[in-house]
Amino acid sequence: MKKLGAMTLGCRVNQYETQVCCEIFKSFGYTTVEPEPDCDAYFLNTCSVTLESDRKSRQMIARLIKLARPNNAPVIVCGCHVQAHPGELFDYGNIRLCGNGDKAAFVRDFLNSENTVDPVPQRSDMTEFYSGGVSDSKNTRAFVKIEDGCDNFCSYCIVPYLRGPVRSRPANEVLSDVKALASKGFREIVLTGIETSFYGRDLGGGEDLASLSKKCSEIDGIERIRFGSLRPTLFTPEFTGRLADIPAVMPHFHLSVQSGSDSVLAMMRRDYTRGDVLRVFDTVRAHFPAAAFSADIICGFPGETERDLEDSMDIVTKGELIHTHVFPYSERPGTAAASLKPSIPVSVRRRRAALLQAHADRIAKYAVQDRKGEETSVLIEKIASNHCFGHTESFVYCRFDFCEGDKVGGIARVKLTGDFDLRANPLTAFADRT
Repeated sequence: MKKLGAMTLGCRVNQYETQVCCEIFKSFGYTTVEPEPDCDAYFLNTCSVTLESDRKSRQMIARLIKLARPNNAPVIVCGCHVQAHPGELFDYGNIRLCGNGDKAAFVRDFLNSENTVDPVPQRSDMTEFYSGGVSDSKNTRAFVKIEDGCDNFCSYCIVPYLRGPVRSRPANEVLSDVKALASKGFREIVLTGIETSFYGRDLGGGEDLASLSKKCSEIDGIERIRFGSLRPTLFTPEFTGRLADIPAVMPHFHLSVQSGSDSVLAMMRRDYTRGDVLRVFDTVRAHFPAAAFSADIICGFPGETERDLEDSMDIVTKGELIHTHVFPYSERPGTAAASLKPSIPVSVRRRRAALLQAHADRIAKYAVQDRKGEETSVLIEKIASNHCFGHTESFVYCRFDFCEGDKVGGIARVKLTGDFDLRANPLTAFADRT
């Protein structure tokens, strides 16, 4: 078989889209491998959410061109970096560029040696959900893209300009993916999108994330459902109650918090307050007693004070977050926040991010200790040195003894001991078999 050297940068949506394109290559006789010399073609899905993402995208493009040059192999580069820099030139004649248009159609046209679709559409032209299903995944839990685009225009974010407006995928197409994945033995799916919380708002008929989750849960073989990052505004008592009525929905939710400070949230143009975030914790715990949370938080946003940092720390503490993704703020040209004053020195941003991450790591350990004795199920993601590793229902990563019959992708019952491996990264809790 011919070899496709494929790589993905960025989010889960990118991972899904790469899988779609790799399956199209497979139908044309290619097998997917890590990029290496002598591949017959190369494929890269890029990211542009930060300047660092742009740098990594350019670095990887240069690497693939170097690998491809001896055999003049085609290099297909798509995604947000191309969308953000449509005029960027590369010193390689066999490179093919596609932004955030219909990547699946672009790849199919390329393989059929036909004229390609519009490679870099304008936001106003992104009116459809670009379809393309998957039937497999390289991960133990399978990602399923259900939505594209964003209408929020937060002051720090370039994504709405690169991904277009909100477009939801029709439920029947989502269910087709989920059925195909279940038939391959996948028992856990992650419903994800650029703004997953907005799923269904453009479809009408009362379709939303809860109704879609219920339909997915009714597919034979699907035992666990998770979601991509969710907005705090999603968790009304009514919506949360509907989710809680679906046994397959796991009691872990990743929140796009960004800051614990009301003043910073206002400057970010987020449509909620710290009080709203705190109410989410209470609302979800009332419906999911074993609920756990994780969150994204930015440090060093323009105008942020030390008191604002303390407010973010307080959110981590009161939410008892088991994972916190901390990012030092990075100016993104083309966004409103890039010109906001006063700008925080980069050294201060990094110091604050380090302080917040250290605090979050301590809180995560306390949260694991507080779950001592909790009986739960674990999706086995790795087996090594006579131990199994995987995430519990509430997304605590744990280790427990291997038993005959255990396999990656299987589910085991365990009881958390309240202890964890001090040397492990990520934080790894110990568990006993039940």
